[in-house]
Amino acid sequence: MAFDFRKLPRCGAKARSNHQQPCRQAAMPNGRCYWHGGAMSIKHGHCTKKAQAERVECRHLINDLRKSLVSLEDFIYVG
Repeated sequence: MAFDFRKLPRCGAKARSNHQQPCRQAAMPNGRCYWHGGAMSIKHGHCTKKAQAERVECRHLINDLRKSLVSLEDFIYVG
């Protein structure tokens, strides 16, 4: 008895490239195919906890600098 690939669950993700039709690739255990939600084979580091913490810290510093500049506007002589 041969394995019937046609009975596998399908990905179902909709993409602009196929006019919003569901993807017909076989789904992995997470419910999506390799292209629409499979495991990433490239580790780029953008989503690591360290990188996220650095971005949060940068946002806080930028916001603090903006507040400081607003408070200094009262002391700037325009004339």
